[in-house]
Amino acid sequence: MLKHKKADKKDGDVLDVIPGSAAGAAGISPDMKLIAVNGRNWSPELLREAIAAAKGSSQLIELLVEMPAPSKLSRLNYHEGERYPHLAREASGADLLTPILSRARAASETCSDATERRPSISTNDYIL
Repeated sequence: MLKHKKADKKDGDVLDVIPGSAAGAAGISPDMKLIAVNGRNWSPELLREAIAAAKGSSQLIELLVEMPAPSKLSRLNYHEGERYPHLAREASGADLLTPILSRARAASETCSDATERRPSISTNDYIL
């Protein structure tokens, strides 16, 4: 998973890596910084393009990362397209989230001043 700061959408800091993921298998780890994707300077758009191009093909995604030691070139064997983290309820457990979200929606609908509303949650994460 790559996450960039909202203030600087091109920083490429790796904040987390899911064990067993393509990024983890390629040796990517937290505290690394993404420098290039397939030989071109890193940008969120370029990473999305590389993920889309690799989907359903045998093409590897090459990531050049900066680490505390010298930079490292990693080749990702990833072909599943873009994925984003999400919540999924376990079927055997009670649904605890729906009542909480219902109350939050009701509260936001009763706000008279738009500035009182909380911003929607969004992510800038890439799961590889």
